[in-house]
Amino acid sequence: MLIGRRETPPHLETQYRQEGFWTDKLLTDYLEACVLKQPDKVAVLDETFGSLTYSQLGERSMRLALGLREAGVGKGDFFIIQLPNWHQFSVIHLALTYLGAITVSVPVTFRQHEIQFIARATGAKGIAIPDEYQNHDFVEMVGNLQSELSNLKIGLVIGDHAPTGMLCYQESMSGPSVVTGSIKSFEESQPHPDDVTFVVFTSGSTGEPKGVMHTSNTLAAINATYVKEYGVTSDDVIFMPAPLGLSVGLMHGVRLAVFTGAKLQLQERWEAEKSIEVI
Repeated sequence: MLIGRRETPPHLETQYRQEGFWTDKLLTDYLEACVLKQPDKVAVLDETFGSLTYSQLGERSMRLALGLREAGVGKGDFFIIQLPNWHQFSVIHLALTYLGAITVSVPVTFRQHEIQFIARATGAKGIAIPDEYQNHDFVEMVGNLQSELSNLKIGLVIGDHAPTGMLCYQESMSGPSVVTGSIKSFEESQPHPDDVTFVVFTSGSTGEPKGVMHTSNTLAAINATYVKEYGVTSDDVIFMPAPLGLSVGLMHGVRLAVFTGAKLQLQERWEAEKSIEVI
């Protein structure tokens, strides 16, 4: 599955830019602006791993981008993220953006059949997974998939169990520190705002799932609409109990928070009473 620039009629491109919906910026541009403006502000908080400030989010994203690049991930590569609502999702999505790679988000409830279909359809080079979650061994699942799919070369594991041949997220965070915005070597790899940067698959209720393609500009338009209609600012807290593996979680959680500089409060699983307490 080869994807590059999405073509939009020129008159619509002009209109979207004039109206401020297409910003011609990447999510990493918004991230670096937040790091400069509010480095110590909490950027994202989850129930399992705690919080990251914007400075930490920027540093970890760039550190992971360096590790993934060394592992062979580059511009135009598809990379699946299959994680619960943990802050690592934001780190990985931003790291992939630095590299010009394309995020493919999937729910953590998907199993081998669904992931195999998506990995084959996209030709994904890698996948980020928990080692084990809700009594499911994701490491074993990815090992089985790698034996069948030659393209799926990289497994990035969040947790204590990362076997030989897979990358350990925690270890990638233990290298020398980096400063957000200081590494110019990403300039050649970062995508154009009209390049596809995110793919999410439909439910497939009337046939095989379809991959929906988004660029940085089309995603910015969604965020800009929310800002305009609901007045979201950096002073707000965005509560996100919807799965980050679905479009709502990524667009209106991970991306909207960085787009506005707001704090993102994640809930791992929907529990009504707990949600009320968190809110």
